[in-house]
Amino acid sequence: NSPVITGYANTSVPYQMVQGGVIQPLLNTSVIKNIEVIINDAFESAEGRNGEDGGFQLVRYINGMSLEDAVQSSPDIDDMAERVVGSETNDRQKANLIYLWISDNITYDNSKAAAVTQNPANVESGAAVAYTMRTGICFDFSCLYVAMCRAVNLKVRFIIGMGYSGSVWGDHAWNQVYYPQEEQWINVDTTFGSTGINYFDREHFFLDHKDAA
Repeated sequence: NSPVITGYANTSVPYQMVQGGVIQPLLNTSVIKNIEVIINDAFESAEGRNGEDGGFQLVRYINGMSLEDAVQSSPDIDDMAERVVGSETNDRQKANLIYLWISDNITYDNSKAAAVTQNPANVESGAAVAYTMRTGICFDFSCLYVAMCRAVNLKVRFIIGMGYSGSVWGDHAWNQVYYPQEEQWINVDTTFGSTGINYFDREHFFLDHKDAA
């Protein structure tokens, strides 16, 4: 969470208008206030390298593991994903069913969030950890969503950026899943979804998410 970025965002005229007229009234509900602990975690600075095509690729995250390792699935995860989607064939509905399962079955780990802030090198993370322990932080939620979507042949992205807690912006991770019928990427946040608020293709998603990469 950059103080410079946060300071600019919090004092800009467009932000103040949105904050006063849209975000703050929404976040005054008792349910949404739980988001403050959800996004108040910190990642190590991601390391990157230039890909062969000249594009920038994110390589390392929490505890030094590669993102590709973090999103690796397992037979149990694959089986659960297939059971969750059942006979559904529509990609949007499949993606939503997986979103609902993760939001309902994985709980946010406040102690892990605190540990990551202090020393991320000693924290076990990723899809397999979240599935086995049924708990995690936004990184784990998002990794598990990737693994389960891949298991049922959905095209999915892992996104990092900033999330809004109602008072501050902080490091956050979420997903985008591709809906071929409409040729568009849908924003999905299973972490925020675990509060009971719908964050699957939510209208005005980027009121409390920004700097997606």
